[in-house]
Amino acid sequence: MLQTEVPAIAELTWFFAMLLPFNRVMRNPTLKTELETKNLGDKYSIGFPLYAVGQCADILAFRPEFVPVGEDQVAHIEMCREVARRFDQLYCSVNPHTPDEEYPMVGGMFPVPKALVGRIGRLVGIDGEQKMSKSLGNAIFLSDSPKQVKKKVGQIFTGRQSMTEKGDTSNALFQYVRTFIADSGRVRELEQRYSAGDNIGDGHVKQEVADAINALLEPMRKRRARYEGEKGERMIIDIIRKGTARANEVAEDTLWRAKQAMQLDYFRRELRARD
Repeated sequence: MLQTEVPAIAELTWFFAMLLPFNRVMRNPTLKTELETKNLGDKYSIGFPLYAVGQCADILAFRPEFVPVGEDQVAHIEMCREVARRFDQLYCSVNPHTPDEEYPMVGGMFPVPKALVGRIGRLVGIDGEQKMSKSLGNAIFLSDSPKQVKKKVGQIFTGRQSMTEKGDTSNALFQYVRTFIADSGRVRELEQRYSAGDNIGDGHVKQEVADAINALLEPMRKRRARYEGEKGERMIIDIIRKGTARANEVAEDTLWRAKQAMQLDYFRRELRARD
C-alpha cells in the first residue's frame, strides 16, 4: 500500500497526539538516537517527533496483536502500546488494571500489540558502527547485484592485520557470518579458527558471507526481473492499488470505530481510488 493514500492514518495520528505528552514522545530512545545521528540539535520541525506518533497510527490503524520489528524499534511499539491503553481507558472505559491481553475482551477498541523480534533483532551496517540504514549509506540492498554485494561486504572493517592474528568474533563481520551463513557447524568452525588466528583471512570470510547473501538474494532477483519494463510497471501499480484499497477498507473502519468511541461520528465516508 501507499501510506500517503490512506488518510485515516494521518487522522489517527492527530487523535493519538492528543493522548501523549510531548516530553514522553521525546524520551523515545530511537527518536533521540536519530536526532543525535543526524546532528539536528534543536533545529528539527514539529513533524519530526510527530512522526513517532504517526508510527503508532501506522500500526493501530490495522488493530494487530503482534508487530514484527527489529530490536531498535521495540521502543516505538511500547509507545504504541501506551496509546492503545490510554485510548481504551479514556474512551472505552477499560479499567487501567486490566491485563494487556484482555483489553479487547472487556470492550477495548484497540488491542495492546506486542513486539515480535526475530532471530536477528538488529544488524550493523557495513560501516561497522551504525545499524544498517539506507539513509546512512551503509546498507546492502535487495536490488544489489552479486558484484555490488561482494564489494560492499569487502568494505566491512575488522581492524585485523594478518591471517595469524587472533580475531574478535564480536566484530561486524562475524555478525554477518552468524546472520547469513545457514550451516551452524561452519559458523562455529569459522569462529574457532578466526579467534585462534588459525591462518584464515578476513577476505576468505568475507567471500563466504557474500556468497551466502547472494544465495539468499538470487530468488528475489529472479522475481524482481518479472516486474521489469513497462508491463512489469503496470503489474506493480496494480498490486499497490489493490493493497491500498484493502488498507483503506480496514483503516477507515478503524477510524470510524475510534470516532464512535470519541463521539465524533457525524458522517461516515467511503474512499475510492480513481485512475
